[in-house]
Amino acid sequence: MKKKEEAVAISLKLKQRLTRNSFGAVENALLIAKNSGARIYLDRDYRIIILSPSLIKSTDIYRRTIRIAKEMEKLLIEHNAKFKDKIDFGIGLSSGEIISEARGKEFKFTSVGNIISVAKKVSGFSEGEMLISNSVRAKVAGKFKFEKGKSEGVWKLKNKK
Repeated sequence: MKKKEEAVAISLKLKQRLTRNSFGAVENALLIAKNSGARIYLDRDYRIIILSPSLIKSTDIYRRTIRIAKEMEKLLIEHNAKFKDKIDFGIGLSSGEIISEARGKEFKFTSVGNIISVAKKVSGFSEGEMLISNSVRAKVAGKFKFEKGKSEGVWKLKNKK
């Protein structure tokens, strides 16, 4: 059955070809999201991760998404500190509504607005860090502190309140 629900998208932009070693680190980062119940889609240089209440069986999708994205960021930064084959990446978060349909393990969705394009745009601005769109910031403003990013409508997480 189709339903309209809120969702958060994480866009992981990979800005260069990966070596075998760096590919493994990216796979491990994506496994963090997959193990939380998220769905992952490939789109050229982007890995699009969708989280919605029906996927993760929780209504607290915003804080969970931020936690997942921070864990992914940490893993990729640690890889870059340890190995000479660096991963040039960007992580961007956006939120909006989707029309979802789940049948067994199959999950299909259609974006109602620009959730995916905004997440991709935000990850394109990122230089090896997690950045957040206005839509996500508005949902968690009381729970986290932010500083303005270098681009309009883009925010960087400072620390937990």
